[in-house]
Amino acid sequence: KWPGFVLTKEGEDFVEQSANLSKYDLLFNPLRFESWRRLANIYDEEVDLLLNDGSKNINVTGWRKNALLPQRVETSRRRSRRCLLMSLALAKTSEQQSEIHELLALVYYDGIQRVVPFYDQRSVAPTKDTLWMMFCKNSKKHFEKAFAQRQDWSHAFYLGKLCEKLGCSPELSFSYYDKAIDLNPSAVDAIYRMHASRLKLLYTSQRKNVEVLKVVAA
Repeated sequence: KWPGFVLTKEGEDFVEQSANLSKYDLLFNPLRFESWRRLANIYDEEVDLLLNDGSKNINVTGWRKNALLPQRVETSRRRSRRCLLMSLALAKTSEQQSEIHELLALVYYDGIQRVVPFYDQRSVAPTKDTLWMMFCKNSKKHFEKAFAQRQDWSHAFYLGKLCEKLGCSPELSFSYYDKAIDLNPSAVDAIYRMHASRLKLLYTSQRKNVEVLKVVAA
């Protein structure tokens, strides 16, 4: 397929044809974990391709004026979440449960990110409304469950970021960044986020709050 194929009607039809194979299997095997997992992956990949190709071919203004493409993204995100929730209900092993919790957390997190082509990170930003808050809480809940079953540094990293978004105490956010760094000392993301969050806290407190200084110095 050519670059930008997924943005076309042909691309939409191709995704639907791929999804129909799993849907057909689920008609006869509605409790098959692998089929729900595979269907969720098809929708998740469609979202990734739409956002990736959309950011390369359409600016933010053009994207927001297009009624179809943003709707396709939201529809596939919703379908992916539903398929993953079915997969979670059918998961038999702790490994499967951990995997699905992680994927659900990432799908919810994807819905709150300030990324192109939805946002330009300048004048256009997401509204932190009830839906945004719900996505944050759901993402945090699933990352917590995934982390409880398999301690991966990325789980702790995302939990730290979500705690910041939800307005939790700085101590809690920093504790997750510390865990992420301990689990993977070579992960630059966690180290950068820790320092950036400390600087932001110092800046917003104007360096006059003794308790803030203690938190940053810890």
